[in-house]
Amino acid sequence: MNKYEAVCDFQFKESQIKDFFCPADKGLVEDIANKLDVGLVEFIEYESDQTEKRGIPEQHLVYYEAGDGYDDYEIVIGDRRVIGGNFYFRAYPKKGIKWSAEDEKAARAFLNALFIVKSRTRLHEKLDYCTFHDMQTGNYNMAYGISFINDKIDRGIISQYASFFINIRNMTDVNKCFGNEAATQLMYLYAAEFEKVIGKNECFWRIGGDNYCALILKENVEKFISLINEKCISYGDRDRDNVKMSASAGIYMLDGFITRYNQVLDGAQSALAYARYVVRVPYVFFDQKSAKLMEENRSMELHFNEYLNAGEFVPYYQPKINLKTGKIDGGEALCRWIKNGEVVPPMRFIPVFERSNLICELDFEILRRVCSDISNWVAAGNEAVPMSVNFSRRHLSNPAIADDIAKVLDSRGLDHKLVIIEFTETESVTDQKRLTQVISRLNELGIRTSVDDFGVGYSSMTLIQDIHFDELKIDKSFVDHIGSGDERKNVMLKHVIAFAAELGMECIAEGVENPEQISMLKKYGCLRAQGFYFAKPLPREEFEKKLHEEPFVIE
Repeated sequence: MNKYEAVCDFQFKESQIKDFFCPADKGLVEDIANKLDVGLVEFIEYESDQTEKRGIPEQHLVYYEAGDGYDDYEIVIGDRRVIGGNFYFRAYPKKGIKWSAEDEKAARAFLNALFIVKSRTRLHEKLDYCTFHDMQTGNYNMAYGISFINDKIDRGIISQYASFFINIRNMTDVNKCFGNEAATQLMYLYAAEFEKVIGKNECFWRIGGDNYCALILKENVEKFISLINEKCISYGDRDRDNVKMSASAGIYMLDGFITRYNQVLDGAQSALAYARYVVRVPYVFFDQKSAKLMEENRSMELHFNEYLNAGEFVPYYQPKINLKTGKIDGGEALCRWIKNGEVVPPMRFIPVFERSNLICELDFEILRRVCSDISNWVAAGNEAVPMSVNFSRRHLSNPAIADDIAKVLDSRGLDHKLVIIEFTETESVTDQKRLTQVISRLNELGIRTSVDDFGVGYSSMTLIQDIHFDELKIDKSFVDHIGSGDERKNVMLKHVIAFAAELGMECIAEGVENPEQISMLKKYGCLRAQGFYFAKPLPREEFEKKLHEEPFVIE
């Protein structure tokens, strides 16, 4: 067999090896290296062009080295690899051997064969990596998690495991404080703490956003839970560069009746929803309560259009009071679900619809009903007062939202000034940019706007500086502190009211419950309020009666 036949034989045998570097490689390379008088074969890989320029290899492997050494003459074969960076194969002649032109040609053919085979292997490795890893954090992804679950189901050992559905808490605040890049790094570092306790027969993967899942052996559940409550994450070089991270989780202790991967995930996700929105604790084990909640949530979403068409979602109106005159000078429309004659608590269904675009349909249904009620009041000769309607941030993905709102008002022939659209503070820079565009367009259309729950988020001041709202609604948490002796809160409340006035916004306080709060609000210049002290949210007929009653006595 001549040298070129040996190279072809080598390429064929090497192509059968699926690993990038293993003992079988060394045997094949050693065999042909002896035939070609090669003294050293090495592989060098750089992560990027920048690391290559700095001479910092990601990987340096010796495929073969002759016992008696090698000469310093080299030939190099290399090219850009599949995803970033470069890798090279280098070959050197044996010590004391001077290759002829034919010898060097054969050595280059050998390196080319090695390079081609290993490029293909690396391509498959990268494709596998991309298929089963999250590109942002490097964690396993949903596809890998599903394959891991299915493997345990197929092998009949799924009952040995518990599934976790995990949400990292307060990532919105972390984003605001540290920026997107640093927040992503903190999330990755926190996720790495979970990975540290993962055994070889367990799995932890990212669903997307700040949500993760895990399949943990039941005997290790308590150890895994310990990371949920709180973990101090170091993210910088200084001792004080620490952030406390925590999570919420739903946990499902699996049984032998599991036959599909979605059962594993749905149970844990249902428990997570129960933990976050109902009992508000760090974690909950899936049980009959959370199972019932999951079924109810599914039923709500499945039958939403039926409930909508049956007119079960109606606006209740909470009066807004002018603190100078005691008169009702407006109202807020709050969605209520009347099911079989009973009022379903908003916290029971709003979060369910908020997780999907159903909330957008619900918001427009309430807007249509409000416009119809105002139109009827005007037609009856009654003096109409402006009514505010809450709109979810999910509407911000609709570039035509402002015009869609205007169409509803125009279809009822309403003066645009009679409806106020309320948005809560945005959670991201992108949302804030979209909100700016929406509010600007609503302003052009003569539709008034309000920022709801002001003071809850970190972006409050920036929000009202950048966006021209007509009304600022001070969150109940500010009002609650009136009379508590907390002077810092009082000072903040005073300056928020003054700040709003300077920017040309009307100020209204939410959650007013006693005369002392009214007195302090008037003192600070906030002359409008709503809350249980005046009235709870009322059905349309009761609100109409309130409009005709004597003004409230304000002292």
